[in-house]
Amino acid sequence: MKHTTNVQRQQNTILIHSADRDLTKSLSIVLQDQFTILTTETVPELSRQRENHTVSLIVVDLEKSIPELIEELQLWRQSAPSVPIIILYAFRVTKPNWEISIRTLTTQLLYKPVQIEQILEAISNSIPGWSIPIRRSMPKPNKHFRLAYGGR
Repeated sequence: MKHTTNVQRQQNTILIHSADRDLTKSLSIVLQDQFTILTTETVPELSRQRENHTVSLIVVDLEKSIPELIEELQLWRQSAPSVPIIILYAFRVTKPNWEISIRTLTTQLLYKPVQIEQILEAISNSIPGWSIPIRRSMPKPNKHFRLAYGGR
């Protein structure tokens, strides 16, 4: 676990898994006032968080170690079947089995490139009765985030 933000009024915990530190930082900055944020970068870190029964939602950037991440998400699905999982994924024509597995695991699947607003909307749709106010002056993501996730 690399980053934890906790405010007393928060009730929901979002676990963000990504090897992309820019994505993790951008989402953490936008969400930290409304949620407790946990972040992981490796599959073993994600695995250790399975013991954390306060996780309300998981956002996973499927970029590296995809077969291992799929296995780990299957274990998450078994141990916490009611926890929504949002997956960010770049479609790969050569890996149809991955696509089938991913679709069975996810609550919402977002294909890359994806805008941060799409991720926020997916998060809002996954937590009943809660909507994320998209700020008019959201922090500007850095160049790497914009290029990697479809921005200009």
